[in-house]
Amino acid sequence: MARSLLSHNLSLCMEYRFHLKDGEAVLASSVEGNELNISKPKRKNQKAPYVDWTMAEKAQVRTWLTNFKTQVMSWGVLCYDDAYFLAQRYLIKRPAIGELLRSRFRFVFVDEMQDMARHQDDLLNRIFGHENSGVCYQRIGDRNQAIYVPHSQRDECLWTPREPSLSFKKSARLSPQLARVLEPFALYRGDGFSIEGCAETDVPPTILVYSDNTTTEVIPAFSALVKESLDAGVLPPLEDCTFKVIGWNTTWSAENEIQRQGKRRLVDYWPRYERYKSGKEYDYPSLSSLAKGLIGPVGPSHQILDTLMSGALKALRLADAVDPRTNQPFNKTGLMSFLRETNQQHHEQWRTTLYECCEISFSGDINDVLSKVRSAVVEILELLSAEVSKAHDFIFGEEEVAPKAVATNEMGTNIANFHGFDIEVASVHSAKGQTHTATLLPKQLSIQMDPQRLGRSRMNRNDLLLAFLVNPTLAHWGFG
Repeated sequence: MARSLLSHNLSLCMEYRFHLKDGEAVLASSVEGNELNISKPKRKNQKAPYVDWTMAEKAQVRTWLTNFKTQVMSWGVLCYDDAYFLAQRYLIKRPAIGELLRSRFRFVFVDEMQDMARHQDDLLNRIFGHENSGVCYQRIGDRNQAIYVPHSQRDECLWTPREPSLSFKKSARLSPQLARVLEPFALYRGDGFSIEGCAETDVPPTILVYSDNTTTEVIPAFSALVKESLDAGVLPPLEDCTFKVIGWNTTWSAENEIQRQGKRRLVDYWPRYERYKSGKEYDYPSLSSLAKGLIGPVGPSHQILDTLMSGALKALRLADAVDPRTNQPFNKTGLMSFLRETNQQHHEQWRTTLYECCEISFSGDINDVLSKVRSAVVEILELLSAEVSKAHDFIFGEEEVAPKAVATNEMGTNIANFHGFDIEVASVHSAKGQTHTATLLPKQLSIQMDPQRLGRSRMNRNDLLLAFLVNPTLAHWGFG
């Protein structure tokens, strides 16, 4: 039962973890050791008064959760928090391991100390931090660069540097101009605090202003600015340059797509963007072969959806259908965004088809799955005025050929090249700690205007609302 539950809902065992309290393993809701609150789930639109479980029932649930988590961990399925629990438990059961680690590592340097969590700091201090450890244990970081975590219990940096400490004032990344701007925003300031920018550049930051209809033109405009600077000789040689477009949020999922009204994510600027994935996918010789592969225990529903999307994309490629926004072949996110922007009816119909096929695949009706997928793919091809005949054998063929496993690495779809050099489109997390020659950071800005002031303007009020409430979505770039 546990294996079946785990295969369909892996996240269940990640919702809680073990924590050591007075040497005993207890259930906790977080790695910090917050006690797990067990209560009866509330049903939506429940008319009867809510009645929680009794203490005896809660004890039974707690026992089941403990046994389930223990069984899952025995299979080697761990989350990161489990690793810290096992490390603490190991140190208690085998105290000599601490001495062995101290003998092995005489010098320990911890970088990015400002982002160290309490449980991580406690574990390292337990091994290396006491005075008689015989280890040179050095912590390095900048409290003013601590990552802000929304909705976290931690509202400030947990790390306080020990005395005596050595301060570094010079930054090889910042120019003197940027250093002067940033210095007043530093939260933690000691005696003689200052930031000295050492990067030499005469290129100022640039702000790009664009409209809802020109979102996909932002990255080409950024590329043009970079080319101007390269041609002017104000940048290093091209082989020494790194250019990136980075965004905090990258793609839209089915769950959050409803809330995307008026919002932007990285995929809106670069429709070909795909999250990097490693592993294997299968190249099916026909939709018939694909449909047969979906019948039976094929894994979680999101894998079924990915397989269906892969089949549709292959049909589009065979029919020479390209995304008119980029003149490139469609990928998964690009196809969904194109349908949503150009034909809402087809977008909703395609999503419905995907989920219906996902549901049908569990019942084993291959003909129903195949019929729905074929009809939906043909409709998309006709919408794009593509040559359906070129993909006829793939869509309607019945050959019994085993699918081929192909390695997946879609990094190429995240590379833009407009002027002879590559610009990588990536998430903020993937770019952390890197130094770029030029960086584009797409960012939205909502500007509130007084309606009465708008009314006194000579310009049409609707035009101003469009210009200042919809259009001023900003992207900035800079060197450093």
